[in-house]
Amino acid sequence: MRHIIQHALLGLLIGAILRAGLKSNSVHGQRILKNEATVTAIPHTEGSLRWHRDWMNEVFPILEEQCSHCHWSTVEAEAGLEFDKLSDAGMALENHRVLKSIVRAVVSGDMPPENPMDPGLRKKVQSWYEDSYRPSLRALPGPHSPRRLSRHELRYSIASVFGFEPEVAIIEAEQTVVEKSLVLKLLPLDPPGQSGFTNDTHTNPLKETHWEQLSLIVDSALETLLGSEREQLLSQLIGKEITNPVDSSDAILVLEAIYERAFRRPPPENFLERAIMRIQSKEDDELLKELKAEVKSILLSPLFLYRGLLTAQEQSADDALVGRVPSETLNDVDLNSAWPVDDYELASRLSFFLWCEPPDRALLNVAARGDLSQSKIYREQINRMLDDERSKRLAEHFAVEWLSLSEIEKVSNNPPVAHALLSQPIDYFDYLIRENRPITELLASNYTFANAHTAKFYPKDRRHLATYRKQRGIEVEALANQRLELASTTERGGILTMPGVLAMNRGPVVRGTWMLEKILGVHLPDPPANIGQVPSNEKGEDLTFRERFELHRSQPSCASCHQFIDPLGFALDRYTRDGSYLSDDDAKRMGIDTRGELPDGQSFSDFAELRELLLSVKSEQVARNLVERLLSYALCRELEWFDEVTVDTIVEKLIKIGENGSSFREEVTFHDLIILVADSLPFTHSR
Repeated sequence: MRHIIQHALLGLLIGAILRAGLKSNSVHGQRILKNEATVTAIPHTEGSLRWHRDWMNEVFPILEEQCSHCHWSTVEAEAGLEFDKLSDAGMALENHRVLKSIVRAVVSGDMPPENPMDPGLRKKVQSWYEDSYRPSLRALPGPHSPRRLSRHELRYSIASVFGFEPEVAIIEAEQTVVEKSLVLKLLPLDPPGQSGFTNDTHTNPLKETHWEQLSLIVDSALETLLGSEREQLLSQLIGKEITNPVDSSDAILVLEAIYERAFRRPPPENFLERAIMRIQSKEDDELLKELKAEVKSILLSPLFLYRGLLTAQEQSADDALVGRVPSETLNDVDLNSAWPVDDYELASRLSFFLWCEPPDRALLNVAARGDLSQSKIYREQINRMLDDERSKRLAEHFAVEWLSLSEIEKVSNNPPVAHALLSQPIDYFDYLIRENRPITELLASNYTFANAHTAKFYPKDRRHLATYRKQRGIEVEALANQRLELASTTERGGILTMPGVLAMNRGPVVRGTWMLEKILGVHLPDPPANIGQVPSNEKGEDLTFRERFELHRSQPSCASCHQFIDPLGFALDRYTRDGSYLSDDDAKRMGIDTRGELPDGQSFSDFAELRELLLSVKSEQVARNLVERLLSYALCRELEWFDEVTVDTIVEKLIKIGENGSSFREEVTFHDLIILVADSLPFTHSR
């Protein structure tokens, strides 16, 4: 029991150390130097001094003159943007995301809203960013930063270790969807990290309550593992038949299997040797008791609960040269700062990315042979894992958190209906990945997934669904989805027109804001306080909601954001609050106007035309947001300035630039995108 307590205390200590490391005055462990004499220490190319001088002497004075009355620390800075905090090179890098937002707003003419900036000054800001700053950025992987497993990763990891998932004993009714996982029942929710994803736990360490609940979960699993069916469960665990009673040699095999599954690599020799010494002289009940204690100590160990504690440390620049550096970025990589992670760490990163759980036996075997670093074998493993049903967790976790799909659960008080609305986009996203569909089908497709609860939204094609016959005595029940071809329901197709997505985003402002943030990657400031509601028609007035809204948002401080929001939101105005689609007659009677114009002058008449714009002239922006979100999820952290080159490299593989502008490459699929992310510098390297 003593070694269990020691492991728990060590975990708390590691958590405290990791938290303390976050408080240092650095950018991910690298100190930022704040004057021109030392700016070359910032890991940029030889253009560092030039972009810094241009920023200080030409660009920053423009922002100071044009923006200081609204965005300065000495005033109540609007949108939380304090431009004076970008006054030196270090802070500009530290606030790279803010810097990008500022440049985008200035170049587009959105800021300042009341007194437009001179076009020549806007061009100077744009030229600095595109010709001086961006080319100077150097590709670097993120720093080596161990983090604890998230709640979902713990759930799947514990199931992987034992070969079964600890569950709550509960009677399930057909009309309800019940969560049986003991891990999800007992462990607290993980708040999203700085990346927006719950697997980003760098600022959310294990707390004392976690240890108490984890102890209960492990005890429950051990009762099952070493209970009445232990011969069968232990035999499955080690791949060798065990008979009753379990002897010490069997127990050693069990420990070896659990150690490797839990630590995601062969355990340090001293760990296993000490454990063997403690159990080899035990028999019968004493042996089982000691085996329980050893297994529990493993699953309360920081080496299980934290990722990256056993990763090989920094290698030499020569080693990095023969590592997994993508050829197109090789010249931009600081080989003295970056090194390829070992095959076991790479296997772990890949498995948690695609499956949200530790590597399986096949992947560990490839890592043990040292073959995972070979490009062909690496890609074969990725394709194998994407074909596995466990890859659905990309949809269940990445897609749900990226698109905030859990909000769909709130749109209906009928659990099976809410389940149907939520499972539709999840099953669809899983279909895009498992069937290796083109990336364009995220927004436009001839297929969807539906069941009897969502069939009403597809009136012209619902007859192709298999007939549902309700069980006797059951009022309503949760149903599986079926793939449905949209032969006649042309107003649907893609994630944006799914009824659950529309119903969770009710109204043009909410829908437009959601599309901006989730699809185009534009993050808007909070609306002004006391903005009020759109007024009703006065006596004698017969204005549509859109016409009344146009009057309501005419203030310059509102218009600066609504010029982006409104065209997108009103394009979806023919879809009702519950996601139904209005007929031509109803739309005409209600005065629905889906026409719009984007800030860059591109116009459209309805949502179908807007969707075409998203897939053409806005394709690079859509692709960049998708790449940034997927890469951030894969790395379990917020992207930084040193990830820009990686993002650019991947986006270039997705987009083609022609005479009529940009568009998605038709041949690029979701497998291609995932392979590009998994084979990128920050995923395969560390520093």
